Amino acid sequence: MIEHLPPHIRKRIAVCEKTGCWQVNGDPSSNGYQRVWYKGERVMAHKLLYWLAYGVKPRTRQDDHLCENVACCNPRHLDLVTPSVNCKRRHRRRKKPQ
Repeated sequence: MIEHLPPHIRKRIAVCEKTGCWQVNGDPSSNGYQRVWYKGERVMAHKLLYWLAYGVKPRTRQDDHLCENVACCNPRHLDLVTPSVNCKRRHRRRKKPQ
């Protein structure tokens, strides 16, 4: 899947062999999400890579990071869910014992 990405983005991705997370060497937002430039726009890397991988631009849905790593851009680690589901999952994860 990574081989189909634009070269300027592909060369900036580091893959963690342990988790499978993709870390983009980008410009992180204040909440940890990675941002990259694409066609003259600065966009959230995980949203861009999901769109490039699956051809779907999430409009009314949110990307839930199943790996719980907001810096991860691996489309396989994202699940498109309603805002309500995303909020419930986030709340459940915070209550999970460490």
